[in-house]
Amino acid sequence: ALLRTDARFEHLVNEMTKSIKELTASKPMINSFEGNAKELNNHAVLILSDWHFGIEDKNYWNEINISILKQRVNRLKDYIIEYCDLHKVNTLHVEILGDMINGFLHLGTRVANEEDVIQQTMQCSELICQFLNELALYIPNINIYCSQGNHGRCTPNVKESIDTENFEKLIPWYLNGRLENNINLISNDLEHDIVIYNFLNETIFAVHGHDDKVKDAVDDLSNMFRMFPTEIHMGHYHEYQELDRYDMTTVVNGTLSGVDKYAKKIRKTCKPEQTLMIYNEKGKLCTYKIKL
Repeated sequence: ALLRTDARFEHLVNEMTKSIKELTASKPMINSFEGNAKELNNHAVLILSDWHFGIEDKNYWNEINISILKQRVNRLKDYIIEYCDLHKVNTLHVEILGDMINGFLHLGTRVANEEDVIQQTMQCSELICQFLNELALYIPNINIYCSQGNHGRCTPNVKESIDTENFEKLIPWYLNGRLENNINLISNDLEHDIVIYNFLNETIFAVHGHDDKVKDAVDDLSNMFRMFPTEIHMGHYHEYQELDRYDMTTVVNGTLSGVDKYAKKIRKTCKPEQTLMIYNEKGKLCTYKIKL
């Protein structure tokens, strides 16, 4: 069974690679930063998570479908360009932290999906590419880091699933095949689902969050890797949170999809939002909770 699953996943990778090459030939991603990079000196971190591409729902608090999601992504792009210009950002670190697609995790999830999971992955990946390509016109350096979530797993039953068999694993493949110039995809050297990177005086740990508790993340992850981060970033919980422990900050991103059937069932509501943070050599300057 494991060999069949592995072979199926390799087939998906091959088919996606072929599609990427065909799309790149007919519709290349072209960008060219035209500003003066020497005048820019700050860094920014953008957390992207919990888009749940493919979900369709309408309730008292929220309406979401693919068209609305694309509108929110376009507004997010405009905000990022505005704030990065305001703070003279030289390098934007983009963390793609999982649940970008809605997947088929539960029966209710499958019913709510507008597109099948393969189309979700392909269309969401292309949307991310277009988003990043337009940002690259205004920001001289963009680094991308990826961690997969739990909604993209290939098997709905968590007991039968393999961590590495996740449809979101295809997203970095797609980005790597489509993006170029001043956009760099940084591979995970330690674990496929845990991102660790450094810039200025910051050491960042980033995860999706389904294997972590917000209050325990600093203790657990710093002990696991025998190093201390300045910040830990995660998604999964669908609401912005910020917690300081031992002078280390845990930041939890919001969701772009907003309130859905599951959130309503557990009596949780939130505004669609994503998080942008600005840094200089002295540390974090500010945080933007970008409501969409």
